Order: sequence, then structure tokens, then C-alpha cells
Amino acid sequence: MISIFNIKHYFLLLALLKNIFSEHSVCIRDYQKVGCFLQSKIYLYDILINDRVETKNPIDWQNYDSYLHSLLCRCNQKAIEKNKLEKKEYNFISIRFYGECYAGKEILNGTQVSGCKTGKYKECVDRDIEECAGTSLVEYLYRIKTSVDGGYSEWSPFSSCSKSCDGGIQVRTRTCTNPSPMGNGKDCKDLGQSIEERPCNRVSCSSECIFKYNNDESNNEIFVGKVKDENECIKKCFENQKSDPAVNGIKMDLDGTICYCKQGMKSISEESNQPLWKTCFIPLKHRNGFYSTWSSFSTCSKSCDGGIEVRTRTCTNPAPLGDGRDCSDQGLDREERKCNTESCLVITITVIK
Repeated sequence: MISIFNIKHYFLLLALLKNIFSEHSVCIRDYQKVGCFLQSKIYLYDILINDRVETKNPIDWQNYDSYLHSLLCRCNQKAIEKNKLEKKEYNFISIRFYGECYAGKEILNGTQVSGCKTGKYKECVDRDIEECAGTSLVEYLYRIKTSVDGGYSEWSPFSSCSKSCDGGIQVRTRTCTNPSPMGNGKDCKDLGQSIEERPCNRVSCSSECIFKYNNDESNNEIFVGKVKDENECIKKCFENQKSDPAVNGIKMDLDGTICYCKQGMKSISEESNQPLWKTCFIPLKHRNGFYSTWSSFSTCSKSCDGGIEVRTRTCTNPAPLGDGRDCSDQGLDREERKCNTESCLVITITVIK
């Protein structure tokens, strides 16, 4: 009695484990039931899947309902892919002998019969929602969806503003890939635009470029602003703290388009990565002055009794121009420190012999 009980539970456990660990495909059913027919290799001539001999997806007799749906999902997808990639013209797929899938273009003079089964091994009824399979001599036909209308993907995030002032635009996009149109399916043009724009940074540009002079990060600094006359400007792309003159004969108009100075080269557009001459300029008529770096300390003014050492800096980096501010609010231009503070007193001892 105990041995019989154990054997029953052993097979029950095997069945449960098979159901738990079986992996069956699930899809939206966009194929349509047609009916049960006598098998015909004249019209449905290409075998796409044969799970009776393949071991990757063996027929799951214990969970045949889920298996049959998985088989139809795989067969339908394979037929659509072959239509797209190999220019096949499949319109129908069929399930034969519980685990075989065939595909073909059309059915002419097919003989409709009974004998197909549902996933629960019941007699198939065409008007019911249950999927059906053919047995040894019959096949169940489905019409596949050969044309798929396209649908838009989600919107991308908005791009960075094209200008930092004077009104730029931000752009976001979406693509007709959810799903992509197939066959005679419609594209997405009736579903709205694929690009959207919105205004940004509408505040007026200042009359001067914005920059951090003599800053370690100046080689990647953003420059914006308006410059109407090239002759009033010098280019300030930094390389070893040097300034290059602006190109002669070219008029510049900084309109807020964001560009960067990179490694002392020409200004380079962030988006196109192409050299531009529209930025990294500073009006010369009105420029604030900045101090140079400190000089080294001078030699001590005395060798003993306390002297001073001096270091200086000048308001030349750059020098102020026009109504630009000088460097007086940036601290002193001279610093002193004491040096050689030892006494100069010399004691002379005379020894009389």
C-alpha cells in the first residue's frame, strides 16, 4: 500500500514540476481561426516548425493548452518574418499532428472536415475562442495578419536648448517602430508629427560675453552674448593664457548659440562639433581689468637688521578698457614681507699680548 501511494505521488510530482518549469511563449493573438481541413501539401507546403522531432520545444502533453498557444505564437512570428525578410507571401498557417506548423499562400478547393482538437483535447468549434490543432490526417488553418499598421514609440526627452539666450528651441522625437509598419500597413503620418519643438531661454542676450577668465576650466567654458563688429573683439580661447586676434574682415554676431572653447582651438559647436567663429569674443570698448599673477619676491633690501622683500602684480590680465573697472576692488597690487631680521651688531674683541 505504501509503495503504491509513493508511486502515485511520484508521477504527480513529475507532472507538477513539468508544469512549473515549462516555458511557453505568450503573444497577442492577431491570427484568425479559419477551420479544420484535410491535410494538403499542395497549398500549405512549407513546414516552419516540427516539435515532434525537435527537442528544443517538445510537445507538452500535460500542459497542451499553453503549449498550443506557444506553438501558434512561434509559427505566426516565423511566417511574418519570412514574409518580410525572404519576400514570402504566406497568408495562412496550419497546425498538424499536434506539433507541426505549415505555411502557405492560399487555400483552393480545401475540404473542410471535423476532427481537430482544442488544447484540452476536446472537439474544436470554429466560432469558439479556443485555439485548435490538427491530428494525424487533418489540419487547423489560421489566417495571419500580413499587413501591420505602424505605431509611434514613446517621445524622447527634450534636447538641450539650442541657444542660451535670445530664444532657442528644444526638440524631442519619436519613431514609427511600435510596431513598425509591415506589408500594406499604414505608416504613422496620420498619427501626428514625429518631431516636436518648444521655445526656451527667451531672455535677451547680454552685451558682453560671459566667461571665467584665467580659470582652470576655461578651456571648456561656455561663451555667449552679442558682438556686432568683429573689429571690436579679440578671441579668448585660452592656451597658455594667450589671446588670438579675431579674424579680420569677418563680422560676428553672437546670438546665444552655445559653443565651447576646447584646448585653445577655435570655438567648437557642442552639437555639430564643427569650428565656428561666432563665439569666444569679448567687446574691447568696455572691458574690466584683472590682475596678473604675482611676481616672485624681490631680493631682501637688507642683509641684516630687518629688510623687506616685495612682490607685485599688474592690472593687465587683461587691462581695463573704456568704462571697464580697474583692479582696485580685487585687492592690493603690492605685497611686502620681512627678511634678514638678524642683528647687524658686531662685537670686536682685541687680545693684548
